[in-house]
Amino acid sequence: MRSAKGGLVAMLVVVTLAGCKSGTATAAGTEAGLGAGSGSSSSSGVPGLTVGTQTAYIQDPSLNNMNAISVTIPAKWIFQGTLIQGDSCSPTPYPVFRATSPDGLTFVERMPNLNWVWGTGPMTTQQTNGCLPLKQALSAQDFLKYYSQTLKYAYMGDEPVPDAVNGAAQKNVSDAQATFAAQYAAMHVAPPKMTVQMARARVQFMNGTFTMEGQLQASVLCTETQFAGFQSTLKGMASQPGFTMDRCTAGVRFLSTQQSSYQAMENLMDTDNVTAVDVPAWDQAYMNRSNQQTMKALQQIDANGAAQRAATNAAFAHAAAVRNQNYQNFMASMQSNFNNFENQQAQSQASRQQFTSDMVDFALDQQTVADPNTGQISKVSSAYGQTWTNTSGNTTSYFQTNNINANPNGVLPGTWVQQTVVHGDGTAK
Repeated sequence: MRSAKGGLVAMLVVVTLAGCKSGTATAAGTEAGLGAGSGSSSSSGVPGLTVGTQTAYIQDPSLNNMNAISVTIPAKWIFQGTLIQGDSCSPTPYPVFRATSPDGLTFVERMPNLNWVWGTGPMTTQQTNGCLPLKQALSAQDFLKYYSQTLKYAYMGDEPVPDAVNGAAQKNVSDAQATFAAQYAAMHVAPPKMTVQMARARVQFMNGTFTMEGQLQASVLCTETQFAGFQSTLKGMASQPGFTMDRCTAGVRFLSTQQSSYQAMENLMDTDNVTAVDVPAWDQAYMNRSNQQTMKALQQIDANGAAQRAATNAAFAHAAAVRNQNYQNFMASMQSNFNNFENQQAQSQASRQQFTSDMVDFALDQQTVADPNTGQISKVSSAYGQTWTNTSGNTTSYFQTNNINANPNGVLPGTWVQQTVVHGDGTAK
């Protein structure tokens, strides 16, 4: 069995790559998620953007809500997130999150991962449920063009990835391959070929009456695994031809703000104001559970009897190698914002954006409301049927109730406007 530190190296490659500066993170929500700031807060010169940081913790519900990842975000920002437990295409749990500035006009999101698998042989067809319908490698820049189209955002152009960001991504892949090189050599099998590409794109969209600028950053991590096959020497047992399996995971970070604040936002995020790191105790607990499950499976195999193991020795050796390879792939495919988007096949671009954003609201126990006068959208609790806002002064106040006859005007200070419930992406229901 591998140690926790060694076993999570490949998984952390994806954590680092997919979120880049923001990493990947999920959360228990703002109640349990926000910790003390690690620096003082002061203005960056642009409304909604501050310097200084605070820490939110990401929890793993499958391990008794254990803190799994700590996420550093700008001071006074609001944090939301959740841990996605994976699917049949990529069973590795991965986090998504959103950090929002106090004025609600600037945010950074770690989006849900998108995966696709292709190749030859039976293992490929067994792992296509929940995957994108892609059967080839896709460059990170081409992926962002495809991705922005599904979101119905205007693709304004490519942006360069800082050398430090790309260099860190390449080093993580190189380190992961070096970590497992000895294990593959001991099994006399070729290690998977791993590649990573980074890309950035500038996009534009409307948020009510505001023209918003955004930056999509993608990392596309692909692995190609060669399975050697074997020549059967036992009567009645068929030979197994060699085959390959290719798997790609695309992680996306999304930054968004008002058009006039775009450069300040980019500078803020590129100075490590959003980072995510795994909690060592969770690393250990996650690996311990994986090792226990693997040991239990091996013990069950031993219980089948020495006679059966002797008769199927060649087949078992191959199956063990396949399990080991899949285990490496599993740990290497850790995949970041069940807030606005979901991992579905892109059959309808318009309905995809609306559906995934509604699912994000559902997962976070929130709803999206719009001001009928200004078009400004807000994310509020879904526990109430009526939401009112008061924009008097420099802040926005909220009043929520399940009493359809309640009206805070004349009872509470300020002018209150009843909000309209809309889809998670801001479109009318």
